[in-house]
Amino acid sequence: ELKEWRVEKRAMPSLSRMHIERCSPSFTVPDGLRYVTNLKELTIKGVTRGFGSRLEEGGEEFYKIQHVNSVLITDFFASPSLEYWRT
Repeated sequence: ELKEWRVEKRAMPSLSRMHIERCSPSFTVPDGLRYVTNLKELTIKGVTRGFGSRLEEGGEEFYKIQHVNSVLITDFFASPSLEYWRT
């Protein structure tokens, strides 16, 4: 189980797609992800509603992924039918 994930400036310059799945409720997207400017698609599945809402537009962690063109957050544990996406 991943406890902490750090992303430094200039890390992963070729990363254009990312898929994150089944994170623990205490997991947070690394602050440095905002520096991965080539990231165009981000899919996050199997997370708690709280985790997803922190990353939605207006959420406290949205600034970390606001540069990503396509974001899909789905399969909330509390309500599997809910989805959030931005393209």
